[in-house]
Amino acid sequence: MNSINKVIVVFLASLIIGKGQSQSCYPGFDYRQAIEITSDALNNAYTEFQVAVDVPTAALVAAGKAKYNGDDFRFKDASGNNLSYWFDPLDYDQLSTRFWVKVPTLPVGSTTIYMYYGNPSAAGVANGEATFNLFDSFESAGVDALKWDQFGINTNISLSGGNCTFNQDPANPEALLVSKTSYTDTLTVEMNTITASNGIAALGLVDASNNGFVSTYENGNMLMQKVSGASPQFSKLLLAPLVAVTSISNPAGLWSFNWNLESNQSISFPTGNSAFPTGNSAETRSDFSASFVLPKKVIIGVQNGLVGSSNISGSLQIDWIRGRKYAVVEPVSAFTGVEEEYPNSVNLVSTGPYCEGETFQISADIFAGASYSWKKNTTALSYTTESFTINSVLVADQASYSVEIAMPGCSPVTESLQVNVADASSEGTITPINI
Repeated sequence: MNSINKVIVVFLASLIIGKGQSQSCYPGFDYRQAIEITSDALNNAYTEFQVAVDVPTAALVAAGKAKYNGDDFRFKDASGNNLSYWFDPLDYDQLSTRFWVKVPTLPVGSTTIYMYYGNPSAAGVANGEATFNLFDSFESAGVDALKWDQFGINTNISLSGGNCTFNQDPANPEALLVSKTSYTDTLTVEMNTITASNGIAALGLVDASNNGFVSTYENGNMLMQKVSGASPQFSKLLLAPLVAVTSISNPAGLWSFNWNLESNQSISFPTGNSAFPTGNSAETRSDFSASFVLPKKVIIGVQNGLVGSSNISGSLQIDWIRGRKYAVVEPVSAFTGVEEEYPNSVNLVSTGPYCEGETFQISADIFAGASYSWKKNTTALSYTTESFTINSVLVADQASYSVEIAMPGCSPVTESLQVNVADASSEGTITPINI
């Protein structure tokens, strides 16, 4: 069983087991689930780190516990602070949806955060720009000049429908974006590729002198190459890879690149025709070790190549790009405990109306860990559970009954119900008539 399926099994088991005791609530949100994040001893203590959380959104939507579009998810730390997060809307309402949550402090060992959901009126707050070091989903009409320097004629890069398309031809051999910001953190840069054909499509990192490395797709092969030069153009400055190229039949899917050590770079990429399996390649080389300690910019685009179909018009289309902090060992998240439900609304029912002498019973919804306080009109009663019974009801028991339900850390919720009791003497009788 893979790690994603393990998380799904643990989460679904919590839905079946029941409701656990809560320590804090989020007004308007019906459910909370604790998430334990484990960071390996090989890692450093990180700050503002992006952690992957895999959520079985299709199951939650089917159960009526989450909105159809994911607008009602929220994440908080143990102190109740809101955490920035993002997920790909195209992956929502699936067996597993990967959420990326930015955690302020991630020490070696365990950290607990909380996921809230179940609010039909909630507006979406997922925000890639607030979650990642670099993020662009290309929703604007043109290239964001605050994020990118553009190389090549303006018409070589176009935005439409939330996608960014790079085009090049022999007369206009480059269509490149280089991030305005230079990043001092070691990053993993990733993009969701829709199509790539001909030319050389690339994603990577370069220093201020445009020395660095890129993951490239050329002539049906995915490979790592070195970039050397004083301009962002990389086609004629690429040096041969030190590892064998990898042939892939379909470049669509997630491309990932990181330069994690002075002499080590690694890439992952789609392979085959199935959905999002990954091929991985890494190479070790000593060149450009001096550039590793320098701030680096993200470079992405397509450019004219030298061999075969890479030397003709080429294109690259992507849905989004992100840069997130690198970890030696990716932190692992898992749902822990059971799903907690909050009394944002309460159903109060009785078996009445009654006649004197009948058994009176009134009950409210069960919320594990909650305290119950009952009143008859304005008089407090001694009952402290979700229901109570009066074996022989009297007319004097006719009243408005109310219950106040309180969860630890939450404002109490109150609901009331009018219960009517008829005098036994007013009951009618049926007299048989002989005909």
